[in-house]
Amino acid sequence: MGMNQYSEQLQELTHIRNMMEKSTKFISLNGITGIAIGLIALLAAAIVFFISSTTPFQTEDIYYNYLGAFNGNEQKASLSLYVIAGITLVLAIAVGLYFTAKKAKKNNVKLWSKTFRLMLLNIAIPLATGGVFCLILIRADLSQMVSGSMLIFYGLALINGSKYTLQDVNSLGIVEIVLGLITLWINKYGIEMWVLGFGVFHIIYGAKIYINQQKENE
Repeated sequence: MGMNQYSEQLQELTHIRNMMEKSTKFISLNGITGIAIGLIALLAAAIVFFISSTTPFQTEDIYYNYLGAFNGNEQKASLSLYVIAGITLVLAIAVGLYFTAKKAKKNNVKLWSKTFRLMLLNIAIPLATGGVFCLILIRADLSQMVSGSMLIFYGLALINGSKYTLQDVNSLGIVEIVLGLITLWINKYGIEMWVLGFGVFHIIYGAKIYINQQKENE
């Protein structure tokens, strides 16, 4: 077999593999999405830190500083945190869908495909379960466990959905679970670990995916 024939067969196999991957995985996730979601999380955290800085006393736990800013009214402080978290989630989803749709259009790939729906379903189930679990924790007056639990269930959601998309999503999911377990173990610095998981690591993995995508396009 000549080198030219071997090279042609190799290219054909590569093409077939890429076609199979496109049919079974949603590969239009944009690295910019991860970066944008991370920046949104950091912005939300900056708001919390700013409010915390207005309290007359400072402790090593941001949440108690935040509580002090509301004159010790834990119910009011918790409600404001949930509002900030809710707005952050809505913005993150909107930004994620925007950049994903933009990348899918650029790749000439249908966004609402069977693979995309399967990916969303596999992500949504752990997220919904985690949301209900966190509500149960709040009802049981165990709010200090919410941050760690959110990270764990988010990580499980990423791992569950990663089989339909990029492998980097699986790695990010593992990192989120580890952070969540650490947060529950030490039982403090929940907000700081939330910032690390949803903010910093999202930016790191988003940048990694973006760089890899740029290399593939060269």
